[in-house]
Amino acid sequence: MGRGGITRRRRRLGAAGAVLFGQFAASPVAIAAPEPPGFGAQEQLVVSSDAGLSVERTSSLRGDLDGRDQSTTYILLRPAVDYFVLQNLSVGIFVGLRRSSQAAVTVRTIELGSRVGYAIALSERFSLWPKVGLSYSRTDVDVHAPQDVTVLGPYGTSAVTLNVFAPVLYHPVPHFFLGFGPGIDIDKSAITIGARLTLGGWM
Repeated sequence: MGRGGITRRRRRLGAAGAVLFGQFAASPVAIAAPEPPGFGAQEQLVVSSDAGLSVERTSSLRGDLDGRDQSTTYILLRPAVDYFVLQNLSVGIFVGLRRSSQAAVTVRTIELGSRVGYAIALSERFSLWPKVGLSYSRTDVDVHAPQDVTVLGPYGTSAVTLNVFAPVLYHPVPHFFLGFGPGIDIDKSAITIGARLTLGGWM
């Protein structure tokens, strides 16, 4: 092969290489974006409201209910703020407001408490977030009776309560959840067991 043929071949190879390089440079390179951390990552701040609707059963420990258990539906608002100090480990504070009425009795309760929790991932969209806390509550009771009936009231009581709540959370979209699970409140006079709803978000 002569020198001219070698030169033409080199030119063709160089042109083909330039075309291939140009196509490679022009094609977009897919770079995977890092996935956002899931629920329970360290330094996450969570705002939620626990037990927006509570169906509960109360059993007296001192005979205050005349030896009978009572089932009542309460509307209970318990807004809370929690912070994950470590991976999956949270600490938080909450305020509870409750009002219930039965027959001639109206009960109003306000509580302030703190709690610790631990988030457990069950799948991509589900997690378990059990929490245990202590709260101080003040309850005021008003008794409404006919004018010819003498009653003792109104009166108020205070208590320190152990609060346990273990909801299963569903995360339909990032940074939002709704959940449902059992809740137990125990003080010196009663045990309250309920099935409670929670919803909230995290950042």
